[in-house]
Amino acid sequence: MIRFFSFAARASRIRWMAWFAMALGLTVIAANLLAHLGGYAVAGIYAALGLIAAKLITETVRRVHDCDQSGWLVLAVGLGIAALLVTAGIRWLGHGGDAVVWSSLGLALVGGAALVGRPGTAIANRFGPPPPQFNVHPVGETYPGALVAACFILAGISAGVGVRAWQDALAEERLARVQRTAPAVAESRGPSDVANQSHDPLDNDNAALSNRIDDLLRESKP
Repeated sequence: MIRFFSFAARASRIRWMAWFAMALGLTVIAANLLAHLGGYAVAGIYAALGLIAAKLITETVRRVHDCDQSGWLVLAVGLGIAALLVTAGIRWLGHGGDAVVWSSLGLALVGGAALVGRPGTAIANRFGPPPPQFNVHPVGETYPGALVAACFILAGISAGVGVRAWQDALAEERLARVQRTAPAVAESRGPSDVANQSHDPLDNDNAALSNRIDDLLRESKP
C-alpha cells in the first residue's frame, strides 16, 4: 500500500492518461451510486472517491518527476487550477456561461495540460531511469504519498457523514414544515366543504343524471 501511493517514481504520459481515464470512469459510477443509495453507505462512496483522488495525485507527482521537476509543482499548479474552477463555477451560477467562465475553464485546461502533457527526460534523472509506457520502475517505500492518501480517505469519510447529516436535517425540516402547514389548511376549509366534496367521478355523474330526471318530470306535469 505504501508503494502504491509512493511519490518516489516516474510515470509516462500514457500511464497517467490511463489512470486519469480510469479515475474519471470510477467517479461517474460513484456519482450514479450516490443518486440511488442512501444511509451511511454514502460515507463509503466518498471514501472511495478520496482514494481515487489520492491515486491520481500520486500519478501526477510521478508524471512531474518524469520531467525532472519537483512534486511540489503539482501543489502550486493544482491550487491555481482549483481556484480557476471555483471561479468558473461561482460565475456560472450567477451569470451563466459568459466569457469569464470559459476563460477560467480554458486556463485550467491549459494549466493541466502543461503540467502532465510534457515529454519526460529521455535519460535517467534524479528520480530514476525513464519509465516504461504502462508501468513504473521499482518504487521505493516513501510515506508522504501514503499520508496524503490517508488524509483524502478521512476527508471523504467526513464529507460522506456530513452530507448524510445534512440530508437528515433537510428531511426533518420538510416534515416539520408539512406538519405546521396541515392544520392551517384544515382550518381554512369549512366542514360543509369537506362533507360535500366528492372525489368519485361516478357519484358526480349520478347526481347530475338524477337532477336531470327531476327536471324532466317537473316539465311533464300539467
